[in-house]
Amino acid sequence: VAEAKSELIALLDADDEWSEDFLETILSLRRKFPEAAAWGTAYMEMHPGGQLRHLPLDEETRRHTDGLLVNFFRFSIAMQQPCNSSTTMVRKEALVKVGGFPADLVRLTDTHTLFRLALRYPMAYCPVAKAIYHLEADNRTGNYLYSGNFHFFEYASAFRRERGDGQELREDVRAYLGYMHTGSLYNNWLAGNRTAMREIIRDCQGIPGYLWVDRKSVV
Repeated sequence: VAEAKSELIALLDADDEWSEDFLETILSLRRKFPEAAAWGTAYMEMHPGGQLRHLPLDEETRRHTDGLLVNFFRFSIAMQQPCNSSTTMVRKEALVKVGGFPADLVRLTDTHTLFRLALRYPMAYCPVAKAIYHLEADNRTGNYLYSGNFHFFEYASAFRRERGDGQELREDVRAYLGYMHTGSLYNNWLAGNRTAMREIIRDCQGIPGYLWVDRKSVV
């Protein structure tokens, strides 16, 4: 990212695919929504066995075929993460501001980067699938059991401190944090990582959308 010469960065994983008009679509989004820092499109998921699956978008979102500004947090909770690194173009300045793609994470690097961008900047979106995201690759990090706490809370807390106004994070952001961390409890339970489970429960107390668990039940 640091060595990129252009002000705009669009990445494509080696096992994913763009449609022929992906770049045309994404640049059209940029012209329509210049205030955004990230412009993404919907995609289809290629599952093992060759089955293609469209994202479960609602009718209101699907009708905006020429694009719309989306709330990344509400969208991810209600439907599914709207885009990923292979279906998003980002302003280099914004990507550098949020620290780029975190090299210390085993998985969810795309999600973490989009989360940090969405905290700071508007995101524009085309609900028409313009890429194929391959889930059948053997080397995908999503195929491995992840044990530990995610870094979402750490970055959100740092963002609050940087902002310096003493205000809580927006409710939609807090709900997203609870949603993501609740899901990670299961993996940590399978891995027997009770330390991470206690950290997640501590971080998520009082957050709307969080599946509350009595901390004493995590031995």
